This record gives sequence, structure tokens and C-alpha cells, in this order.
Amino acid sequence: MTTINLHQSQQEDNSFLKSGNKGMFFSLGILAVIVLLFAALKFYVPVVEGKDNALAETILVEKGKIVNLKSLEMSMDTQNRLTEIKKNLEIENENVTRLEITKVLDYLGEDMSSGMLVSEFEYDQEKVVVSFKADNFNNLALQIFNLKNSKYFDEINIMDVARSEEGVECNIEMKIKK
Repeated sequence: MTTINLHQSQQEDNSFLKSGNKGMFFSLGILAVIVLLFAALKFYVPVVEGKDNALAETILVEKGKIVNLKSLEMSMDTQNRLTEIKKNLEIENENVTRLEITKVLDYLGEDMSSGMLVSEFEYDQEKVVVSFKADNFNNLALQIFNLKNSKYFDEINIMDVARSEEGVECNIEMKIKK
């Protein structure tokens, strides 16, 4: 028969207490590390927020510069338009002697037939692009016929004809006779 010795010596009891103390020191060490991390975060968060605010201010300054560029672009566009207007005008002794676009519009007005609506008008030194809206195809055909027989316009080019809810739309490109 086998006997089991249940008697434990005093030294074994001390080793049990020593290992228990090691677990307590380990837990206290982890707790100390966590407290140090929270303290570090307490100092680190304001530094990061300060950098974030500085970056936000920099972004606002850059946006302001972009707005200034946009106003510069608008100024350049206005300057280009003024140059185009000066090309069309001849001013002598504070009197306008030449207003070419007005002549072109007068010519177009003479060639317009009833029932037509000009929706777009583009003018270049040599050509005119006009978009018409008509009630029906008959009015549009009459308008095209008038432009083909015009004494002011040449090389009539029909770029697009489309039916819409309002009627018929047409884009025509034509050269100005000199």
C-alpha cells in the first residue's frame, strides 16, 4: 500500500509567501506604469492641441491667400474684357467712332424673322455663333434662309438642331462679310 506524506516543512510555507509577494510587486509595477502613462498623456495632449490650433491658423492664412488669388483671377478677367472692349471701340476726341459689335447686332437684327428668339450670342472678330429658339421648324427654316441670303453674313454653318419642350433650338456659326 502506498502512503502519502501530507506533512509540509516550514521552508515550503515561506516560498509560498515569497511568490505571493512577487505577484503583489508585479501588480504595483503595472499600476505605476499606467499612472506614469496617464501623467505623460496629461502633458502631451495640450502640446498636440497647441500644434493643432497652430495648423488650423496656418490653414486659414493659406485659404486667405487662395481667396486673394481668386480676386486676382477676377481682375485679370476684367482686364481681358476691357482689352476686348477697347478693340471694338475707337475713341477719338472723347467720341466713339467705331463700335463693331453694335454693327454686328444691328446686322443680325435686320436678318431676324418673327417667331425667333436669340438665346446665346458669341462674337469673334471674324465670326459669330448664335443660338436660336423657334416655335417650330418652319420658322427656323425661314430664319436659316434669311441668314443664307444675308448681305452681312457669309459661310452659314448649322452646327446643331434639336427639338426641345419649348420648340426647336439651333446653333449657327457664320462669318461676317467685310
